[in-house]
Amino acid sequence: MVARTISARNSRTSAVILTALCFMLASTAQAAVKIENVDAKGGRAALVLAPDASATVGAIVAHYQVGSFEDDQTYGLTRLTQRALIDANAALGRPFLEELYAAGAQLELTTSVRGCSFILSAPKRSFKTLAGKLLRGLHNPRFTKADLRRVQRLTYDDQLQGGGVDDLVSMLAGEILIAEVSKGGGDYRNPPRGDRASVAELSMKDVKRHASRFFVPANLTVYGAGTLDKKFTKTLKKLRGGKRNLVKRGSIAGLPRELERYSRRELHLHAQALQIDSIEELAAARVLEALVWDRMMWKLRRQGVTYSPSVVVAMPPWQDLLIIVVPVSNSRERGIRVEPLLRKYLDQLIVSVPDPDYIRNRDHVINTMLQTEANPAALVRALARGGAKVPWHHSGVQAAVANLKKEDFLRIVRAWLGPERSINFLYGRSRAKYKRRK
Repeated sequence: MVARTISARNSRTSAVILTALCFMLASTAQAAVKIENVDAKGGRAALVLAPDASATVGAIVAHYQVGSFEDDQTYGLTRLTQRALIDANAALGRPFLEELYAAGAQLELTTSVRGCSFILSAPKRSFKTLAGKLLRGLHNPRFTKADLRRVQRLTYDDQLQGGGVDDLVSMLAGEILIAEVSKGGGDYRNPPRGDRASVAELSMKDVKRHASRFFVPANLTVYGAGTLDKKFTKTLKKLRGGKRNLVKRGSIAGLPRELERYSRRELHLHAQALQIDSIEELAAARVLEALVWDRMMWKLRRQGVTYSPSVVVAMPPWQDLLIIVVPVSNSRERGIRVEPLLRKYLDQLIVSVPDPDYIRNRDHVINTMLQTEANPAALVRALARGGAKVPWHHSGVQAAVANLKKEDFLRIVRAWLGPERSINFLYGRSRAKYKRRK
């Protein structure tokens, strides 16, 4: 009994020390996010920048608010246009790619439902040159028709790759907005990297039209981190032209609580609609993501349900979401039904959270943010994960997480995690259409 008491006391002391260290680190963090032109007024690009004079690497995410939704029936047009802007563009093309290789830089393209990005990271000595060329080439393209077939083949290859969270958000958005009978809801189900047959029918004229409409500074948000000096920032402020592509927010209120879709492999997808409009709410969302994953991993693994649940807070323009994915089959023999288990865990969470669990997961979020700030390539992705209004990573968010009391956390998440804001998807061998659950 004495040994157990001493052990508990040491555990609490360790927790206090760890929390104090996290607070000290948070207060001395060097990176600070500077947000400019968030509303992209006057046709200017929005900027979310985290300059660090001591960094040896620079990174940017050039994010355009256009994705597979805007493809309409021409599946893959956005992805093909992205490829053409790099590989079929005389302003960039092979010389630019060779320059990237020689500098040890990296360029990645991503495409989602309502957005796409060009992600560049490079050593300090070559970053400004490469980033400048990339942005100039994207907004002043000289397309080469002879390279169209080659970029189509590259797009075919892209279609063989998994899209991770983007594909889940696309699938979820499509189901929600179709069930809502929302205009354009079906376009949310367009595959982010397109369809091979559709891409084969697209012409360079289609690419040029799409690029001139959507790949313009007014529709661009530049996220930057690392070696960003005043001269480079001044260059970004000059980006101007075109119109912003506005996205209407959706809602899962009033939708069927449970939907079933046919799939050869069973998958349970649970979503909760969040409302993230402030730094404090974003801090709560970050802790919620860690806490739900921690609880789901522990509970589901202990009950022998699964070893690989996924939990992510997604902030697409149309709706903030907590998404839980459990790749497992319901089992009559073992008496397991996943949906009631998930609901039970969420209901327990909004009632109470043990202090050690809350402190551990809050500290985990702070440590993750500190590690992210040390790596510009990771930091710029974290900035882009949220949006220009409430960035996922922000010096204010870090302080808000550190100062977020459990009582305030519970107050916020209780408004999010009720059953009226949830929707369950069961993908399995049943071909039943969705059913409403009262």
